[in-house]
Amino acid sequence: MTARRAAEVAAASLGLATFAYGGWDGALWDARWQLALHLAAVAALGGLVAIGLGGGRLPRTPIDLPVIGVVAAFGLATLFAQNPGLSAPALAGITATAAVLPVALLVLRHRPGLAAAIVTLPIIGLAAGALAVLGWRRVEWLLAGGPGPLLLWVHYQDPHGPYTPPEPRRARWLPIAGRAPDAMRELPLSNESGQGGLPFYQVVDGHRDVAFYRAGYMGEVAYTDEMIGRLLEGLGQHGVLDRTAVVFAADHGEGMGEDDYWFAHGERLSEALVRVPLLVKRPGLAPGRRSDVVSLLDVFPTVAALAGGAAPGTSRGRDLFDAQRGQRSSAVYLTNLGQNETPRRGLIDRGFKYVRERGEGDPGARERLFALGDEERDLAAEREADLPAFRAAYAVAREAMSHAPDEKARRLSPVEEEQLKALGYVRE
Repeated sequence: MTARRAAEVAAASLGLATFAYGGWDGALWDARWQLALHLAAVAALGGLVAIGLGGGRLPRTPIDLPVIGVVAAFGLATLFAQNPGLSAPALAGITATAAVLPVALLVLRHRPGLAAAIVTLPIIGLAAGALAVLGWRRVEWLLAGGPGPLLLWVHYQDPHGPYTPPEPRRARWLPIAGRAPDAMRELPLSNESGQGGLPFYQVVDGHRDVAFYRAGYMGEVAYTDEMIGRLLEGLGQHGVLDRTAVVFAADHGEGMGEDDYWFAHGERLSEALVRVPLLVKRPGLAPGRRSDVVSLLDVFPTVAALAGGAAPGTSRGRDLFDAQRGQRSSAVYLTNLGQNETPRRGLIDRGFKYVRERGEGDPGARERLFALGDEERDLAAEREADLPAFRAAYAVAREAMSHAPDEKARRLSPVEEEQLKALGYVRE
């Protein structure tokens, strides 16, 4: 084997390995990579079609069919890719990277070595850039005193609408979802609220039947559970799980048809929407279950204490493992999203849920009172004497929540802004 041929084989092999890992795995996890692969497939295959229609001769070498097959496979895998929040600079970079593939296919016939370089070098460059960033982060970690305490925050976007879990997860849950009495009910389309019908953003492949979407949600929950399992397994493989505190929480639930509220959140304050899981694994603490009411506001002081520190005095919530306050139930303030037609706010305190529908001073305001966990029976009328105490506690909680702690603001870096755009939280 000549030196030139060895270099070509090495470049092609390295490019294949890099693209297979960064590209295919990215297509499953990162919407930006999905779009990049889709653009590459469209550009490459579109170029070949144009050449063929124009009477030109298509590439004919021993490796052209595998290359075209790989491109076509990427195109199919990413055809329905979603891309929330992709910024214009990132889109321009992806388009430029994708544009080299038609050029590579055109020169395959005469210069396969050059084609391999054109295809692989940009990918290698991207990988090298990412590796440099990771390497520098490692250096910064060491300079900061690592190895030492580590805080890892992981955000799982699933399960969120539209429910599109990787198959065959939906198919696995369809038989279970199909047992419900309303499983075959066809829902009308609704606006974003989900009240009385299927939100338009939830529609997948034209389906309207309840079972399809419940199975999709179950599939996404199962998928998220698998990913969390992989994370914990990785901690175990690195030998740090036993000495690592793990906190799992969710920000809201999802309506599955309760009170004709379908596949949405943010409108109501029902148990299905506001009662979320909170699991805390603390090294040296035996597994158990507690019955006290807690709030997501309690997560920060708890994590701060687990890390050996303390939350600032301006922070709200309690350390759930504090010897004096840890087992005492929190008073939890509730509110729906501000853009909803009917404002709903409330308070969970002393074993009850107090809910106000419409704003203070509104003549149409309605008070409701439920025993915690039982939303079938409104106790407001028979416990009218208790309502003033709940109103007062609610007013105190609402006033406290209306004032943000006096913390110093920090401007986001360009990298942080790009990351938030990629997650769909920031728009241009």
